[in-house]
Amino acid sequence: MFNVATVNYSGPLEKLLELIEAQKLDITRISLAQVTGDFLAYVETLQKKRAVEPKILADFIATAAKLILIKSKILLPNLKLASDEEEEIKTLESRLILYKQLKNVGIALRSITKKDEIIYAREYLKSIGPIFYPSQTITVATLDGTIKKILGAIAQVRDVKETKSVARELRNLEDTMQELLQQLNTTTTSSLTKMFAGKERNEIVLLFLAVLHLIKLQHVTLQNHETEGTMIVKSI
Repeated sequence: MFNVATVNYSGPLEKLLELIEAQKLDITRISLAQVTGDFLAYVETLQKKRAVEPKILADFIATAAKLILIKSKILLPNLKLASDEEEEIKTLESRLILYKQLKNVGIALRSITKKDEIIYAREYLKSIGPIFYPSQTITVATLDGTIKKILGAIAQVRDVKETKSVARELRNLEDTMQELLQQLNTTTTSSLTKMFAGKERNEIVLLFLAVLHLIKLQHVTLQNHETEGTMIVKSI
């Protein structure tokens, strides 16, 4: 699960659940696709604040990437996903459901702890203070040996450093939209088939989302070309 690092920022699962519950939706792929825009807008506000730790921001961006993948699959039913991508979507759904269950349990536990008396015992035992009553087999030597083993295991974990390198160039939606507008300023129109030709799956998804946002901003229109049997993107 995600740990809250600061008072002002919560984890991506908590924010995602908040957006879903605000629209009174069940946790499904369709509901995740519907709140993608709101989640991306929230991530953009985090990027503008220097107080956010890089690790927290990375978790938000990773979750946003999964949401974009889910939304792309909903918008493009014929889009084939790799087995690991399908597994990532299922993992996000299951983690979100589990997070909601744990959150509800946490609310219930907090209500219990607010009561004056949360420990119940026999009346004659209430006057006895807490005591430490270890097993007779535990000695100073065994405790010393156990502590040394724990410290040794912690030291080994601390020394292990996982390194990963990302060779692929990362592109954002705003840059893709600008490039698409520049292209349309030159050619006026372009078909989706030509745009997607020779592109990788992630580039196709990014281009398609760029087209949708440009349509929303009324910069371009999308028309069906009956002769060629494809969709034509035209600048306004």
